[in-house]
Formats: sequence, C-alpha cells, structure tokens
Amino acid sequence: MDTQHDTAPIHIMKSFTTSALILTLLALLLVLVGGFVFLFQAELRLRDQVRETSGEVTSLQEVQATSAAQMADVAATRDTAVEALATAEYGSVLLEGQLVDSEQDVESLTAEIEQLSTDLEDVRADLEALQAETENGPPEAQIMSPEDDDTLSINDEVDIIVIAGDADGLASITVTVDDDELSTFSLSGDRLAVRQTTWETPDTEGRYTIAVSATSVNGTEGEPVEIQVEISDIEALNAAIRADVEAAVVDLRGLPLLEPITPPSSPVRSFASV
Repeated sequence: MDTQHDTAPIHIMKSFTTSALILTLLALLLVLVGGFVFLFQAELRLRDQVRETSGEVTSLQEVQATSAAQMADVAATRDTAVEALATAEYGSVLLEGQLVDSEQDVESLTAEIEQLSTDLEDVRADLEALQAETENGPPEAQIMSPEDDDTLSINDEVDIIVIAGDADGLASITVTVDDDELSTFSLSGDRLAVRQTTWETPDTEGRYTIAVSATSVNGTEGEPVEIQVEISDIEALNAAIRADVEAAVVDLRGLPLLEPITPPSSPVRSFASV
C-alpha cells in the first residue's frame, strides 16, 4: 500500500516531462513553419523584382536595336551618295566637296551611335545604382539623350530620352526647356521608368537648358537634373565649309570656278534627330 503511494509522484513527474517535451517540439515546429513562410514570401518578392528589371532591360534592348537599324540606314544613304557621285561627271568638283561633307557627317554619326550602344550596355548597372540610391530618398532622374554641351541644329526635331526611379513608385516625370514645360508623363507607381519626348528646336541660335524632374507617389519631388545644349545653324556652317573645300579643289586643279549648284536636301539627319 505504501509502495503505491510512493510511485504515484514519479508517474506524475514523468507525465509532466513528456507533456513539456511535446509542447517544446510543437513550439519548434511552429517556428520552422513561420520561417518557411517568411522565406517563401521573400522569394516571391525577389521574383517580382527580377521580372520588373527584365522588362526594363528589354525596353533598353529595343532602343539599342532601333539605333542599330538607324545606323544601317545611314550606311545605305552613304552608299547611294557614292553611286550618284560616280555617275555625275558634270559638276564633279562640287560633288567631291559634298561627298567629303557627307562622309564626315556619316563618320560622326556612326561614332555617336557606337558610343550610344556602349552607353546602353552600362545602363543596366546605372539603373541598379539609381534604384539603390533612391530607396531612402527622393526620386531621381537622368537625361540619357542628348548629352550636356551637345550642338543641335535650328528648326530640327530632337528626341529627349529620360529615366527616373523611386523605391516607393513614381507619380510623374516632367521635362522642361528653359523653365518652360515641354512634357509631363503621368505614371502609376512604376519604380523605374524610361520616357521619350520630341523637342522642336527654335530658329534662334544660343544655349538652352533642358531639365528633368520626378515626383513620387508620396508627393516627394526630386531635384531637377539639367544639361545645356548649343543651338546653331549647322546647315549654314556646312555650306561655308563646303564652299571653302570646293574653292580649294578648283584652285588645286587649275579649273575655272563653276556656277554653284544648289545641293539637294540631304537624307542624312543629325544625330539628335535620329
């Protein structure tokens, strides 16, 4: 009888120990389940970010492909000019001067397009850096084209390409020329955006300021980013250079100066208008 009373506490302690062990295992199981759920949600967010970045990279690749097609068009235009020069005997001296001018334009345009292709390769890294910088600050924007101190032609159409980013999402991007609004793009919370607008350059030579700024969905306005471009009468400059070249060629050959021939409108456009 006394032995049964002595063993009862031992059974109670064993039962309590087993219950505590089971509760401990259940708690560990709940912690593991919670950790798995957290990792799964983090993976989903990472996949969303990868998809968004892939979409922006695809857009940039399309811009690069467009530039390559335009470069091929310029090369075809150059070949056509060479064939026309070979068949035009009358006025050959003048055509030689025009060809020199055209080849210089093509070489300059080709070099600029190649530089743009190289810049596009670095855009991915720049976009990632821009996104990292804007996570805890106001939205930031950049002007991809044209570049600071570029020289553009009067009465021309110039494509202005801008990018902007904000960790919370963008509400709008605004492009101005000399503080006059050119374009405003409304966005719906995109964290990264690339936009293009066209500026019809004035007929007055001088320096002009192009600026871009962005506003986040929280109403935070970023600092405007500015560049300056020079607007010049490039056609007049080319005509003066062409006249000097033609006069020099005529003088070297000992030929009488021919009546000036009005050159046809060139199909080669300036880089800014491509």
